[in-house]
Amino acid sequence: MKQMPPSRKVQRKKRKAVRFLKIFMTMTLLALLAFTCLGVYVYFKVSSVASESTVDLERGDKSEKRIEAVDPSKDNFSVLLLGDDSRPGEARARTDAMLVATFNKEDQSIILTSIPRDSRVEIVGRGHLDKINHAHAYGGIDMTIDTVEHLLDIPIDYYGIV
Repeated sequence: MKQMPPSRKVQRKKRKAVRFLKIFMTMTLLALLAFTCLGVYVYFKVSSVASESTVDLERGDKSEKRIEAVDPSKDNFSVLLLGDDSRPGEARARTDAMLVATFNKEDQSIILTSIPRDSRVEIVGRGHLDKINHAHAYGGIDMTIDTVEHLLDIPIDYYGIV
């Protein structure tokens, strides 16, 4: 028996299916390429922000009040949280809010201590009494951490500025 050629209707359906498949695959590849480019862009933006947001302290990785560097997964540690009132173009500003968070592993507790911004303390490196929020304007994060460590007599292991 001789095989009959496919009818025009069947041929048109096959062509439409192939055409649809080509368009679908092209759109899928373009979407995949766009999402990949977007992912790479976001990754580099986040990396850039993260690298610009960290500042190495003059003291190094550990407080002078510690014998060795703290390991947050094993040791108790403290974090100084600062609210900065800087305006565009200012290199250093005063700190409007100062909180010390102390994380205790044994007690599974966090103690938050608020330091009033107008507290008159000896600013380390200045040699006289002044408002504690001026420490950041005078000497940046290093002077602020040293002043808080001197005031509370505890090591400050980490800091964050908002």
